[in-house]
Amino acid sequence: MESFLRRSFSYDKLPTFPIRLSVLKLDGSSFDVQIKSTASIGDLKVAIEEAFDHVPKKGPAEISWSHVWGHFCLSFKGRKLVTDTDCVSSYGVEDGDQIKFIRHVSGDAAIAKGYSKRLKQQKPSELLLGLKNQGDKDREWKLLEGSRSF
Repeated sequence: MESFLRRSFSYDKLPTFPIRLSVLKLDGSSFDVQIKSTASIGDLKVAIEEAFDHVPKKGPAEISWSHVWGHFCLSFKGRKLVTDTDCVSSYGVEDGDQIKFIRHVSGDAAIAKGYSKRLKQQKPSELLLGLKNQGDKDREWKLLEGSRSF
């Protein structure tokens, strides 16, 4: 009777293999990280953070990862990798590929900087016209910085 019992098969138990990715920073330098082929975007971010474990946790060289992820994101072939639960392979990322850091202001970072919902809903040309009338160049720059889509 035991021979008739069917074993259940779980795709979660399929073997995974490591893939090596090159990460291009904004300054043009790059470094490598290694992740599982089934890794999520969140797992990739953790691997990137771990690549900087040698940097002091306190002091002038300290890296604020919440600041990094709030103002920058990863991209692959022009697509932003912003959903932490997405699998990197769903974007076509394969062993040996290059991931890039690009500028990206997340919703949380925009709120922290004080960008209001009303400002986000206006057309950029309307906002610039209003700011030029006020002559506030600093606010104009901040608005441009927050309204661009990188």
